This record gives sequence, structure tokens and C-alpha cells, in this order.
Amino acid sequence: MKNTLKILVLGGLALMARIGTADEQNPDIEHTSDLSPKEPKDKKRFVLEPQQTGKYNVNIKNKETVGSVKYVLDKKETKVSVPTTGPLDPDLIWVWKYTGGDAVHSFVFEVANTIWEDKEDTVTVKCEWKPESGTGGKTGAGKTPKKIPGRADGLAIHKKGTLKVTDLAILDPPDYLCINETLELSAWVMRPDDFPWDFLDSVEAEWEVTPTENGTIDLPFAHSVIFTPLETGDVTITATAPGTEGPITDSVTITIIKVEIKLPHGDPSISATAWNDPDSDAANVGNERTFSGGNSPGIATVTVPCVASIEPASVENEFSDRLRWSIDNVGPIQAVWNPHVDGDPHKGKGLSPTATFTTTADGLPANNDAFGTKVVRLQVDGMDCGERTTNVEIFYPRDSKNHSGGQAGSPNWFHYWMQARPNPDVVFEPTLGAFGRVPGMTGWRYDVEPNKDRIEIGTAHPDKSKQYGVGKEYSGIDRMISTVIHEEKHVQQIAAADALMPPTNGNDSFRYGWSWNQATHNHWNEGPDGKWGVAGVDDDGSGTVDDATPLPPFEPGWPGSDDIMLNLDYTPSGYNNWPEAWPLPEAYPGTYNAPGGSGVWLSPIETEAVRHANNLLDEHDYWEQDWGNPGKQHKTNKHWND
Repeated sequence: MKNTLKILVLGGLALMARIGTADEQNPDIEHTSDLSPKEPKDKKRFVLEPQQTGKYNVNIKNKETVGSVKYVLDKKETKVSVPTTGPLDPDLIWVWKYTGGDAVHSFVFEVANTIWEDKEDTVTVKCEWKPESGTGGKTGAGKTPKKIPGRADGLAIHKKGTLKVTDLAILDPPDYLCINETLELSAWVMRPDDFPWDFLDSVEAEWEVTPTENGTIDLPFAHSVIFTPLETGDVTITATAPGTEGPITDSVTITIIKVEIKLPHGDPSISATAWNDPDSDAANVGNERTFSGGNSPGIATVTVPCVASIEPASVENEFSDRLRWSIDNVGPIQAVWNPHVDGDPHKGKGLSPTATFTTTADGLPANNDAFGTKVVRLQVDGMDCGERTTNVEIFYPRDSKNHSGGQAGSPNWFHYWMQARPNPDVVFEPTLGAFGRVPGMTGWRYDVEPNKDRIEIGTAHPDKSKQYGVGKEYSGIDRMISTVIHEEKHVQQIAAADALMPPTNGNDSFRYGWSWNQATHNHWNEGPDGKWGVAGVDDDGSGTVDDATPLPPFEPGWPGSDDIMLNLDYTPSGYNNWPEAWPLPEAYPGTYNAPGGSGVWLSPIETEAVRHANNLLDEHDYWEQDWGNPGKQHKTNKHWND
């Protein structure tokens, strides 16, 4: 029969000790702790669990040696009666004491509720198990059994006291630090050489930087401080603290490096003054890049050359291969770098890589917002140097026709500028040499129903000019959008004039609404007699009396009739298309239709459209959405043609 003694330490450490049978001699009981010395003041329990009733005697040896330090135990023997299986009484305590030199240590071993304040160690406990009479051993019932000796090695104790301070350490200093990186440093004291544990304690120290111009220390008298580098090169940081036998110090030397992006160069958000001078601080040195062009969609590319510098020069070779580059996408297109990180073509490396964006055969990205400012980023692999950034601007060739999506054959400027002020009724008309027109007005006919919403933009764009030579001057993207706004007013005029017309039966001169460009007009209402033309007369010879045929000649407004004219009867040519029900717009000074005016003729129809655009738009309102080259964000801001 075997009797087993279990030893259990709660809180993460479980152990078992075995006492052998009666005929076994002094079997060893192994105990190995895996508790970390960095767990001070954690409460643990050490429990002995006999497996049968009886008496249990615990004796502890009176001497133990650990390293070169000797500890003496105040011996105490306790006998415990255990009526049933379970833990022993928790009130068994033995106190160890050590005196010697200038240190005093007290050690407490508790059978239950052991406190670990500093560091585990090994002691030897001699355990004897004496079962009740008549059980165990070979002596048989009613006879006194032999004692069953055993050992339990490695029980825990705790230690506290004053120790000598002989060494100081600055923990975990790096070999290199970036110029814009701050570093927290901590000072710790070492225990004496004859102390058996490599334990560290924090301590307040006095800190110094050499040379002083290379960096600063915040809280110079503290356990932990912040070091801020100011200059590249080697810097020595020294911590000094009081020790048991005098001041103790530790010094570390760190090389301060600086990594910068040299290209792309400049700030593309300001006007350029010297974009051809690579040594200038002006904008647009390498930071404005334009896709290749073409007269139809196809593969297009744009490159972004990048250059970095590393200081001091002595570390350039060591760090150049650790530089890592990235750049924002251009719409759906990711850049491919050369050279690039192995296995990742979208991350560049080295001092001077190039990022290349390549479209599909469909052409440039369809959306205007794919272009514009992109962030170039630079990091140092393996170092917490932060991220260097600069901006580069990506443009489309303004006058090419290689965009994807939209109206096939339209120039890039039309495709992308129209996204700034969308109108699905606006189309590019390559045969129109003017700025714009509304066919429902300029091409109105009695025999064909016109498209009254269509607006056509012509090839006079891009340009810089005033509408009809009057009003505000617009250029580039703003000139085209002013044309769209102008033509949108004509669309509104068409709808408003149509509402003034008599009801149509679908087969009369009013079926297509107000005529705008015909020598004979349909701008009439029946007079008091309620008949078209002269009442009772077939004025137009159509074979029908008092009718309004769909094609000229027309009875409405026939000379001698009482029909009522709807348009303004005004002498200057062109006013006969202006409805009398509308107030006349204020004419521009210097125009022929202004009171006492002369020079350019501008009808009320065009005057109203010009004023409409002038009221809604100022020059450069849309300049920030122009990513064409040339354009208002290329080279000089707000200059439409560089």
C-alpha cells in the first residue's frame, strides 16, 4: 500500500510530493518553482494534503546555504492531527533570520497563505508521516509502525531588507535614433555581485547629454526621462545616482540620424516661381506629374521619381536598403515601384526609387477625383522614426482624348470639367466652333420637334474671354462652366416662353412651342373676334378659313386681323423674340440695346443669359477641381494655360 502526500501551491504553481512505503528508505521528493522573481507581493498558498487520518510531524533543518549567504532557521516543530483527508492547519509558521554585514533579512515560511515579496529560493523540509496504530508498514495490526521518512525540496520563502547599491544601468538604449523621434530612458540599480538574483530597482538619477547641442533631457532628475535629439551624429547620455559606496554611473552612446525626402520637392499648393530650378524652394519641382496622352483611350503611364537623403553620411550604406516608400493610389491604380521590396511591388525601397502608375487599355481613370494630390510616404524599416511625407500632384493631359468612360471622342477637359458641375443634357459637339448653343433655340423648326434640353459645348474652349465681350471674364474650367450656365438659362427661357403659347391641337403652328429663329413667327393669340387672321377669310390660302397651319404661311397675326402679338414690339432687331410678358433685362453699358448705347448688339435673350452666368459664377470658383495640364492647378495656381 502506498501513502501519498500532495503539496499544492495555488495561483499558478501545482506540485506533488510522494512518501514511499514502509520498506523504502528516504525517497527524494522534488520541488521546482517556476514563479517569476518579478511577481512581488503575490499571495500564494502552500498546502499539504495527507490522504488518511493520523498525526503529521514537520521538522525543518536548522541551516541552509544559498550561494554565499547563510540563513539560520529558528527551529520549530509542530504536530498536527488530521482527522480526515484534507489540508493541514494553516497556522504553521517558521521564521528564518539572517544577520551579517550591513544587511538584515527575515524569511517567513507559511504552510498556508505564503507571501512572496521578493524572490523564490530553495530550502529543505523533512516530513514524517505517522499513521494511526494498526495501519501501514509491515508490523501488522496493533503494532507500532515504522516512521515513513521523506523529503520535500524547493519550498518557497520570501526575503526583504537593505542591500548594497553598486551598479547603475540605463535600460534598453537603441544604437540609433531619428532626429524627429523622442526616446524614454530609465535608470535602474543592480544588486551586489554576491546577491544571487539579477534583480533591478528603479532609481532617480541625474542625467547629462554630450554634446549639449545634440539633444535635450526633460525632467533631468528622475527615474525615467525623455530625450529629444536635436542634431545628427553621436550623442552620449550619462545617468548618475548615489550608491552605497559613492556615486554610480552608466553612459550610452546613440547615433542620431536624419532621413528626409528630397524629391518630390516643394509645396504644390502655392504658386511656383522657379519650377525649373531643382535647388529652389519654390513649388512644382518634381511634384507635378502628368499621364501620357493620346487621341483615344489606351494604356497611359505616369512616373513619380523619388529621392531620399540620410545623415550622417557614415550610416548611409547601412540604412539605404531599409528605406520603405509608398504612395496613394490614382483612382483604382496602384503604383509599381522600382526597386521594390521583395514580394511587394507596391512598396518601394532604397534612396532613389521610382513609382509608376499604368492604366488599362481603357484609358485614364474615369473620375476626376482620381487625380490631384497624392501623399508620398517614407519610413525606415526596423526603426520607430515616424513617417516622412510629401505631396505630389497627378494630372491628365488636358487637350488629349484618352479618358475612359463618358462621351467617346470628347476631350479630356470636357470629360473631367463637366464632373465639377454635372448636367446630363450637356454634350461635346466637335463641329461647333463656338462656345456653346442650345439647338432647341438656335435650331428651332416648324417641321421637326426640337430637343429643348440639349446643350452643346463647342471647340472654342478652353479659352479666356467675356461672354459676348461684356460682363465678367472667365478662363479655363470656369469659362466652360460659365458657358454651361449661360446655355442653361436659354433652356429655362424656352420652357417659360412655351408656357405663354395658345393651346395646341398637335397639328398647328403652336405644336412645337415658341419659335426663336424664324422670319415668320407664331407669337400670337386670337383677338376679340376669336378667329385666326381676318375672320371668315382664308388668309393663307390653305383651303381652310381661320386656321393655324403647322407650316407657313400662317393666318395668326395676318395683316388687318385683330390677333394679339405676344412678343415685345420693339424697333431694335431681335426684340421680336422677347415675350412682352417678361420684363426687359438691364442692358450692359456700351451695348447697342442700352439707352444711348452703341457698339456690340446684345439682344435681351442673350443679355439675360449673360447676366445669369455672371450672377452665379465668379472667375476661379472651380479652379481647385481642374487637374488638367495645362490648367489652374498646374504650375501657377489659377493660371489656366500653364
